[in-house]
Amino acid sequence: MSVLHVQPQTPAPPPVPDARVASELARARDAARDAERAAGRAGHASVDVRPVLAAQAPTGGVVTSSDQEGTQQTTIQHDGKTTTISTDPSGVTTIRENGKVTTVIDPQAIGRDAARAASRAIAAQPPMGPFGPPRGDLPDGVIQLIGMVLSILAIVIIGFPLSRAFARRMDRRGAPPAPSDPELSRRLDRIEQAIETMAVEVERVSEAQRYSVRLLTERLPEAPARSIAAAEQVR
Repeated sequence: MSVLHVQPQTPAPPPVPDARVASELARARDAARDAERAAGRAGHASVDVRPVLAAQAPTGGVVTSSDQEGTQQTTIQHDGKTTTISTDPSGVTTIRENGKVTTVIDPQAIGRDAARAASRAIAAQPPMGPFGPPRGDLPDGVIQLIGMVLSILAIVIIGFPLSRAFARRMDRRGAPPAPSDPELSRRLDRIEQAIETMAVEVERVSEAQRYSVRLLTERLPEAPARSIAAAEQVR
């Protein structure tokens, strides 16, 4: 009789998730932690809402508190209205006014809603390509920042030459003339009159000199050359 020897086979190692799957798992874990924190904050809010409402009760009302089998209950009575705030052991806070339920705060339901919202957000997000997120999925803040930078660059490129041209035009105009001084105007008028008077006197002196020269020239005897020429002409 022959005996068959069967060697045990080692199981194949589990497949290693790629980077995209690892990123999705990390995002899901972050969403779960956010949901847990939201549930904790809701629980604290449900615990703190009772003393806050009791402190805000109008003056003259009646406030009673009781704790039965882990359920805390606070009753506020004022102006014929009865407000009851009860919190059960699970952390659900219920607010009733005159027996009618108006508000229910359930931390667990809030946590579940947050987890579902996170799951929907992860599922709705498109897969990331090898070169990062697509360009169409840029955040609104980044798009606004790019628009502001481009606007500033356009203003600088267009406005700088215009400002230089305007400054040069203003420089070419020169400084405005200084306001005239009345005393200075009077002095200039007197100087102008004195110059005109001097010009008239100089003209008179020149005219007198010309007249004197003409008289002297007429009274002088003729020159010898002129006398000889006249005598020759007579001959």
